[in-house]
Amino acid sequence: MKPASLILLQVATALSTTARFAAFKDYLAAQQSTMIAELEELDGAAVFGRDEWRRDDGSRGVTRVIQDGALIEKGCVSTSFVSGELTPQRAAAMSV
Repeated sequence: MKPASLILLQVATALSTTARFAAFKDYLAAQQSTMIAELEELDGAAVFGRDEWRRDDGSRGVTRVIQDGALIEKGCVSTSFVSGELTPQRAAAMSV
């Protein structure tokens, strides 16, 4: 049996990590919005479409596509926030 102080420390660490990850996701979403606004302003004609997706495990993402603009023929700004366990096989596949 674990001491209560160790359990509290583990819970506090998990909550802290969750809060930091949520703040990081918010930051990336804001950066995507900033990029979209600046690219639309530079192009002057086309606007980005929006396609959002969500999975039952909490993963989500937003794909923004622009096309047939005055400056940009076709482009995309995409964010994905994926949840779940990182298996050793997947980690190896992600290695460069």
